[in-house]
This record gives sequence, structure tokens and C-alpha cells, in this order.
Amino acid sequence: MDWCEDNGLDYVFGLPGNKILAAASKTGRRYPHPSRAGTDARPAGYAQTNYAAKSWKVERRVCARIEATELGLDIRYVVTNIANGSPEHIYDTLYCARGQMENLIKLHKSQLASDRTSCRAPLANQMRLILHTAAYWLMLELRDAIPKPSLAVANL
Repeated sequence: MDWCEDNGLDYVFGLPGNKILAAASKTGRRYPHPSRAGTDARPAGYAQTNYAAKSWKVERRVCARIEATELGLDIRYVVTNIANGSPEHIYDTLYCARGQMENLIKLHKSQLASDRTSCRAPLANQMRLILHTAAYWLMLELRDAIPKPSLAVANL
């Protein structure tokens, strides 16, 4: 985080919870009782606070996504230096986009075996990844070109 701030980079990192963050994110808020949450868990709310861990030089913005489940409250935290935007935007739009990118990388690796970089020369491995990426792009283009099935409705 210090390096990002020193180099003018914005960041959003996952942060493990603790008692201090849990107390700060619940202050003044009411959440549905977990027994009424059902199996369809949805975010019950978002919160933010300023927090400084012992190893940090300064206080930083921490955003929390709070969800009521049958097992109790599930609170996820992210720390950021981005001052603008609601906690919901920071968590859902910015932080969760990282998860989607990881899913795409996983798909790339599993569908095209692009994690096979077993050549001794780094340039050869880079060329392999370029070819795998080109194949992946071609596969996506072909998949998008396939007509979507539709149901015809007959007037009787």
C-alpha cells in the first residue's frame, strides 16, 4: 500500500477482518436476523471507516460489505486509497472486478492449457502465451458468432 501511494497508484486490496473493524462496521446499523436470511443471501449493507493497523504509517479507508446468511453475518473488508465513490461502488464494482478477471485467467489456463510455460527461454514462453491468447480470442469470437437459439411462436 505504501509503494502504491508513493508511486501515485490507486488500489483496492482485500483485508482480513478483526474485532475493531467488525465493531466499526456494525455501529448504528440494524441487519436482518440471520435465521430470516434464508438461502438467498444478499448484501444487507455497506459501511466504511478509517482504520490504521499497527504496521501502517497512516489511516486508510476501509469499506465493508455486510451480508446476513443462515450462519450469521458475513462481513468482507477492502482497504483503498480511493477517496471518491460509495463503499458499495468500491466493493462491488472495483474489488469484485478483480475476481472476475481471475475467473477469466482461470478459464484461459484451463481451456487452452496456457499455463504450460515449460520452455527454458523466457521469450519462448512469452511466445507460447501470445499464441494461446490469440487462440482464446479466436474461440471467443467464434462463440459470439454462433446464432442464439430462439423459440418460434406460431399464431393459430
